[in-house]
Amino acid sequence: DLIAQDHGKFRSQGVHINQHSGYNRWLALGTSKSGCILQARELGRRCAQASLPILAFSANPGLFSSAPACALLALAPGALTTALSFLEQTWGGWPFFKTVAQAAATPLLCCVSEDLGGHSGAYFSNCRVDTPSTNARDSRHATTLWEETESIIARHVSI
Repeated sequence: DLIAQDHGKFRSQGVHINQHSGYNRWLALGTSKSGCILQARELGRRCAQASLPILAFSANPGLFSSAPACALLALAPGALTTALSFLEQTWGGWPFFKTVAQAAATPLLCCVSEDLGGHSGAYFSNCRVDTPSTNARDSRHATTLWEETESIIARHVSI
């Protein structure tokens, strides 16, 4: 979506989930979205490799007008907030935002479509397979994030 189009900043140094060099809410949002894309990619790969009948997708609902979205955008830099406020006052909303029903279409497609078997691990946007950022396409990052997640869980959960 417009807020996190770059899908995180993993760059060539790899996944840095323990980095404490200051907090940037937009970078955190993009990194979170990228992490979801990478996890779905790796889950899809692992399920296919194990011949499991499980499909995994990441679905971008897009930017839609909701109370949380409005609150998030209120944190935007001054000029952007001013422009968005103007649109809201002039047109009674943000004309480039999706409705909640429109935003739900892509995740629902991924949940109910029987035609997506060949796309496990894919990223969907606007009800179709789409190409995420370079960072979110990196198979090495997907595997590293998966393994680091397993390691964190193993340290905190006894099974």
